[in-house]
Order: sequence, then C-alpha cells, then structure tokens
Amino acid sequence: MKKLIVLILLLGLWGASWGKADVSALLGTACAELERQCGETLAGLRSIAAGSVAQRGNWEELKPQLEELNARIPGAYFYALPDGNYYSIALDYTNLNISDREYFPGLIAGDEVHGWPLYSRSSGKKSALFAVPITSDGKTTGALGASLFLDDLSASLTRSAAIPADFTWFVVDREGKTILDREPEYIFMNALADGGESLAAAIRTVIGNDRGEVSYEIGGINREASYQKLILPDWWMVMAHREIPELRMPDKMDLSLNHFVPLLQRTLQGIDSYLASSLKLCQIDWGKKSEIRAELRRYLADQPLVFEAAFVDARGILQTIEPRDYKNFEGTDISGQSHVREMLARRTPVFSGGFMTVEGYLAVNISHPVFDPKGEFVGSMNLLVRPELLVSNLTKDIHVLENYELWIMQDDGYVVYDQDKVELGKNVLTDPMYKEYGTLLELAKRISSDKRGQGQYVYMLAGHKQKGVKTAAWDTVQLQGRDWRVVITHPEQ
Repeated sequence: MKKLIVLILLLGLWGASWGKADVSALLGTACAELERQCGETLAGLRSIAAGSVAQRGNWEELKPQLEELNARIPGAYFYALPDGNYYSIALDYTNLNISDREYFPGLIAGDEVHGWPLYSRSSGKKSALFAVPITSDGKTTGALGASLFLDDLSASLTRSAAIPADFTWFVVDREGKTILDREPEYIFMNALADGGESLAAAIRTVIGNDRGEVSYEIGGINREASYQKLILPDWWMVMAHREIPELRMPDKMDLSLNHFVPLLQRTLQGIDSYLASSLKLCQIDWGKKSEIRAELRRYLADQPLVFEAAFVDARGILQTIEPRDYKNFEGTDISGQSHVREMLARRTPVFSGGFMTVEGYLAVNISHPVFDPKGEFVGSMNLLVRPELLVSNLTKDIHVLENYELWIMQDDGYVVYDQDKVELGKNVLTDPMYKEYGTLLELAKRISSDKRGQGQYVYMLAGHKQKGVKTAAWDTVQLQGRDWRVVITHPEQ
C-alpha cells in the first residue's frame, strides 16, 4: 500500500512539472504502443499468409484464422483474389472488387501495404489498411488484409499509452494527412493544407526529420511539441503539452424537432438539387462509359454523404457504378427494383423508399432522369444515401438529452433510421416484433397519417428490461412526394 501511495505522489509531481524530457519519454511510449499494434497486425497476417491454409486459398479454412486475429486486434479483415474479388469476415464472398484501389497493383506484385488511409463511404469508418501478399512458388496467389478503424485506434492508444488529459497528440503521414488524432474529428484532415501556415510549417519540419522539437500555433495558443518517426508504418507522431487550458466550446444545441427537421430537409433537398443542377449543366456523351464514370466520380467527390453513384439505362440495366468496388454489379438488370420501375414509368425525379443493399446496409436512392440532346430518355443518374450515416453526421454537433431517442419512418411505417439498429428496416405497422405493443401500433397509425403531432405509448425503455410510458412528438420531411416522419421520444417521468 505504501508503494502505491508513493507511486501516486510521484505521478502527481511528474504531471505537475512536465519538461521536454518527460514529453519525449511519453512520446516514445506512445510510439512504441502504436508500432506494437500495427506490427502485431502485420505479423498475424504474415503468419496466416505463410501457412498451408492460405496456400490452398480455401476461404472456409481461412476465415477462422482471420477471426482469431480480429478478436485480438479488431478491424475489417479480408482475403483477396488476384483479380480483386474478395471475401470478408462480415460478408464472406462480397461480390465486390478492389482491383482499382491504388494500393492493389503493388500488393499483387508482392509488396506489403503498411497503413494505407481509406475512407469507407458505406460504413462511414476511416481506416488504415495493412495487407500482405500470399505467394507460392514465386507467384502471388492472393492477399490478406486488415483495415484498422482509426477512431477506435486513436481512443485505444490514448488509453493504453496512458496519455494524460492535458496532452494533445496526432499522427501524420508523409503527405501531411492526419492519420490519428486525440480528437477524432481531425482524422484525415491535411495538416499541410487545412491547419494554417504555422501548423503547416511545423509539419514540413516534422516529415523531414526522424525526431526533434517543433512549435506551432493553434487558435492563438503556442504549443511546444516533440515528434518522432515510427519505424513502421511511415508515420510521425507529434505530442504537445497543453500549456494553456483549451477554450471552452459553445454548448451544443439540444436535439429538437424545430432544429433537426429543417436541417434534415435542407440536407436531402441539397443532394437532390445538386443532382438536378449537375444534369442540367452536363454535356457528356451518354454513349461513352468513360465520360459517365468521370461524372459519377465527380458526384462522389462533391457529395460526401453519398456512398454510391450509378447510371441506369432506359432498360433498367445498371451500366456504370462508382466506387469501382461495385463493378461486378455492372450489367445487372435491376428493372425489377421498385424505384427503378417508378423511374422507367414516370421518367421524373424519384426519392425511393428504404431498402437493404447487397452489403447489408439500409439505403435510399435519389434519382433523376437523363435525356439526350434530342430529348430521348436514356436512363437515370442515381445517388445512394445511408440514413444511418446521414443522421449521425447531422447530429454530431447536437446534444441528445439522456433517454431521448430519435427515429425516422416512412409514412407506410417502414423504419429508415433508429438508434437501435435491430429496428432498422422493420415496419412498425406490420412487423411481429411490435404486435404486443398495442398503444405503439395505434400511435404509429397516427404518425403514418398525420404530418405532425404528439402522443404517448407503452414500450420497452432504452437500457432497461421493463416497459414504460413514452412521449413522442413528430414532424415531416418531404422529398419528391415521399414523406419521412421524424420522431423524438422520451420516457414520461
């Protein structure tokens, strides 16, 4: 017990008088921990790739080995074939293709990938890819990879390296892109381009050396930082003591229909208007796939809340799709999908109902008809949006009061967003899971028929095992004739 008290006192004195030597020591500890996690990921992949199971290339045998590695170091693990098609722990054979990813040619040529930054539009996760080739008789027969989620890795590193609360830290790559940060919202910000001249000058010094000290200014506050290059991957960690307490950020606005509904309406309308204006100005040759693909890529670059863009021709054939991960679906007849049938019949803009994608995500489609210079209908341009990511993006700066819940349903009862993912894609009016909640069904009928209102119902309380009375208020967002009921609920005291 005495030893523990002495240790606590020493830590208290140490924290009260940080010097350059102390910062360097803490930085070294954090770098070593980050290198350990990255190194263990690569070592695990290398070990599996060198084994007989990987040599045989049998996914059913490979999957348990990757799952075991995933249990130790969480991420998205996959097995890729030389043509870019791949299997993942989550989906097994994905029918997706990564051959157009920048890192892939080198990987299949036999080079490892060490921390390639990736942003998944479909999952909304920022990741760093680690991958190794599988070789047999000097020939690459496949590859194993792991995408480590950077938000989670940042939080894990802060905890495992015991970085004090009065320290700020971040990791950049050779291009100045922020790979990790104590504040996850800065991940993937380019410190050279977006952080101001003072920070940019400091980063240029950092990526030109292996270790040292540097100073930079953020928000009028000067920071003295230490930095160190990692051995693997090709990253630098920068760490600074916060000499002056950070300015208090303004309080977030509480979640309310009056604030959130107009925000959601503007966002959906903005995506729809963007597509309409883009097509109005578009002068591409609709017979040239390369020009269509370039247009789709521009849509994705301009609209970060859109995770997939596609051109569907006048027969309902999915002709071109971006990102190219989905290229295996090009040429597929999707004329039977309800929103495609609606487009082919009406040839006017469509905001689809919710549906489950092949990747298992709930999505909605915003589509506009395309006409050639002669006025002939040649197909439609389609932008897919995940309500789950859309809402999380809009609510990141909104304070959600304890026990308040937000969910969104179509006017037919289909749930397109719910904080409880189990309820996504369910129909409140018809799904068996709601049949024992008569008051909820009655209220759901009112929500379905009335554009706005209030009411109460009995349902399971969030985080509890007993039922309780909840109060609900709702309002409506509308696009291209389709209504979303936005509902906010809280338990009645």
